[in-house]
Amino acid sequence: MNPQVKLVYPSMGKERLRERIRRLVPGLYEKAVVLVARRNDRRYRRLQGTLFEQLGAIADKPFHIEIETINKCNSTCAFCPVNRDADPRPRMLMTEELFHRIIDELADWGYERVINLFSNNEPFLDKRIFEFAEYARAKLPGAFIQIISNGTALNIEKVERILPFLSRMVINNYGTAYELHDNIQEIVDHLNEKHPELAGKLVVGLRRLSEFKTNRGGNAPNRKVKAVTYHSRCAYPFFQMVIRPDGKVSLCCNDALGQVTLGDVAATSVREVWAGKDYQDVRRAMVAGRDGIDLCAGCDNLSWAKPKRIAMAVEEASFTA
Repeated sequence: MNPQVKLVYPSMGKERLRERIRRLVPGLYEKAVVLVARRNDRRYRRLQGTLFEQLGAIADKPFHIEIETINKCNSTCAFCPVNRDADPRPRMLMTEELFHRIIDELADWGYERVINLFSNNEPFLDKRIFEFAEYARAKLPGAFIQIISNGTALNIEKVERILPFLSRMVINNYGTAYELHDNIQEIVDHLNEKHPELAGKLVVGLRRLSEFKTNRGGNAPNRKVKAVTYHSRCAYPFFQMVIRPDGKVSLCCNDALGQVTLGDVAATSVREVWAGKDYQDVRRAMVAGRDGIDLCAGCDNLSWAKPKRIAMAVEEASFTA
């Protein structure tokens, strides 16, 4: 049986119930979400034990590197601090020279982990993304190279052009209903019929523009409850590096606005930034708890605070973000 594009639908019954409750009593719904997050935060902190000492022992190089070559998005997702209606960042493009230098440094480092050619942006707004993906694949043949896109700028030609250089592409099909946009449906049908060797690399998730997600370091536009402090420890600083278009390195992918900078790969090297004082300081602070780091203290993204998930990642030396 030929590989097919993987379509990911939410649990429709649960999603409809959540949306109905949030529409009827939005304030009460968010308070309930916060209560659950605080409960999980306390439980995770209690169960984390020595996991973060183990994380530190394997953090010789990033497991995930996100490279944001353009810092803009064309979507209006209600949960995102940098959606096109909310983004305060001035437009910025990474230079080709800097991108090539980053990839060359990773090749010299023998990097075979995850390269995400996106961060808090829509990667296909950068028309050079095809050449960048080709360059990254040529220099890093053993790396897992990935792109996540909202798909609005895509067509069959572009998908056929980019997929040979990627290990996986995810299209988050955001809309007002759980239906594929016409261009995404055409892409799915075409790959399934004509290019099964590429179809198996594509995942399409059906998502809502109005989603109510984590608060992204307290900056999500559709989150109102602000004055909450969390204490569990988070694994992101131990495995993830997020590079902005100017080479500055953000705290993590939840630092969408680039409020914290842990180094500058335009001024030094990727390796030096990862081993540098700023990263070491934030890791030491995180071992004591996220409440010791201003941006993290109010962040309710607990996906990498879950002890079982971290323990499995440490055991397998493999992280998925």
